Amino acid sequence: MGYYGGSFISNSLGEVVQSLDDEEGILIQEFDLNEIDFARNLLQFLRDRGLRRIN
Repeated sequence: MGYYGGSFISNSLGEVVQSLDDEEGILIQEFDLNEIDFARNLLQFLRDRGLRRIN
């Protein structure tokens, strides 16, 4: 059985910040919650769903 890989982590705007391509491994990434809020305000996909981050 083969695994084809291609695992990646993207930021809140969809830009790839880390990837493993075909090798084995674990990806760990920290994200700035302010950047996530910025992207949500910019793109507004969830605006009408009532989803809000609770401080």
